[in-house]
Amino acid sequence: MALITNKTENLIPALSHFKPHLKAEIETISTDFIECINILPTYGIILRNYMDREKFISNDLPRFVKDYAIAITEALKERFPNSELFDALNIF
Repeated sequence: MALITNKTENLIPALSHFKPHLKAEIETISTDFIECINILPTYGIILRNYMDREKFISNDLPRFVKDYAIAITEALKERFPNSELFDALNIF
């Protein structure tokens, strides 16, 4: 009796492979656009260059820049929660 396997099975990486990248992306968005305690945001390369060229200061930026960054990081955290149980059950 032949064993039937799903060839697409190997094409879909496990969530555990994405977790370090998701964590890095959330940290980057937070560092670039969300002010933390005693740490001012860097605003990323493109926005920072624009701010320098146009002589913008961070107080001149619309509030939605920070609000949007917060919404994105919260959505990522909600969509891909850091579940210790999931990590414990992960074999590969």
